[in-house]
Amino acid sequence: EALAFRDWLRAGGSDIKRLVIVTSWPHTSRAGWTFEKILAGTGITVELLPVEEIPFSSDNWWHSERGMLFVFEEYIKYGRYLAKYLGRSS
Repeated sequence: EALAFRDWLRAGGSDIKRLVIVTSWPHTSRAGWTFEKILAGTGITVELLPVEEIPFSSDNWWHSERGMLFVFEEYIKYGRYLAKYLGRSS
């Protein structure tokens, strides 16, 4: 999605200055990092708007096994993104 958005901008898509990414709160860190990396140098400000679409929140995720697994998996994915893409030119 970040790559497609960047390509659309490069093709003259718009003069957008701000992008708001709406996602579930566990995904905000990884989504923000990805979009900021891909859109670096475009002058676009990336903002994140976490929504509560899952049966637990940032206040109680550790109260259920499902919540703990979900957050743990997100940290694994974030680590994978860092290892795979950190330092790589987009």
